[in-house]
Amino acid sequence: KWYEEIKFSVDNDLIGWIFLDISARKAAEETLQQYATQLQNILRSISDAFVTLDESGKFTYLNKKAEEIFGTQQKELLGKTILEVQPSWAETALDEALVRVKRTHKVEVLEEYLPDNQSWFEFRLYPSEEGISLFFLDITDQKQAEIGLIESEKKYRNITDSVPGAVLRYHLDPKEGKDSLLFLSQGAEEVWGIPWEEAFHDLSKLWKPVIKEDFEGLKQSIFKSAETMTYWDHQWRIRMSDGTIKWLNGKWIPTRVENGEYVWDSIILDISEIKEAEKVRLFAKQMERENKEMEQFAYIASHDLQEPLRTIQNFVMLLKENYLQNLDVEGDLY
Repeated sequence: KWYEEIKFSVDNDLIGWIFLDISARKAAEETLQQYATQLQNILRSISDAFVTLDESGKFTYLNKKAEEIFGTQQKELLGKTILEVQPSWAETALDEALVRVKRTHKVEVLEEYLPDNQSWFEFRLYPSEEGISLFFLDITDQKQAEIGLIESEKKYRNITDSVPGAVLRYHLDPKEGKDSLLFLSQGAEEVWGIPWEEAFHDLSKLWKPVIKEDFEGLKQSIFKSAETMTYWDHQWRIRMSDGTIKWLNGKWIPTRVENGEYVWDSIILDISEIKEAEKVRLFAKQMERENKEMEQFAYIASHDLQEPLRTIQNFVMLLKENYLQNLDVEGDLY
């Protein structure tokens, strides 16, 4: 047990003692110290850099990761401000956020590139009565991957935007009956006559114009492509906002992804002119066939008419040879 000794004296003469059992308090202090040690060990081992600042913005604690970023041990940094350690961070978004959080006492999260560190950081600022707790994580690899992805998508979009028709990546979850677009080129505006951003965020804008008689066939052909994992090639009609009809042709290559879902990389072409040309060609063939039938009829009719004409001509010749001397002038003329 722990005891606290209290002495009583009068005129410097000791007159007695009191001993207080402080075992419970000591146990609580030891428990608190254990928690503090555990918390410190956790903070020193986490991947985020963590520092605490007092009301004046001076360091009161830094974990191991923060020491690595600042390049100095904790004992060298305690009692200093961030700007004293990193002057280049002045007038940055972080510097402004520190002032703002101190004033508003509201949590803030921000990302910022710091040139001197040549790194991207995510900063999370938490106000407290003692000051500010600051977590920051080096997200350079993540940001470079994001930037690379953006650049890659930009190049891909530049290519697809120069391709006739609309290029899209279509996602289908047959179990839930849900679909969506993962990518759509600007060519969608020419094909469907609506801004491609609207269609990308609301796929129903591409389904609604489909002619009623073609809708079910279009839908079933997509599901069949998914079930059989075969190349999809389908033609259907849509009605434009001005009432005109367009023929579209879609060609998709299906890919099975996680959870039984499917993705198609597709190109949609406006084949209305081709369809119109087909009509003209079919009409021309029909006219050619009918002309041939008329020629055959004319030949047969001509042959049939020539027979009685030849008979009449023969009778005329006989009359001329045998009865010419018996005819008057008018008869000879006929």
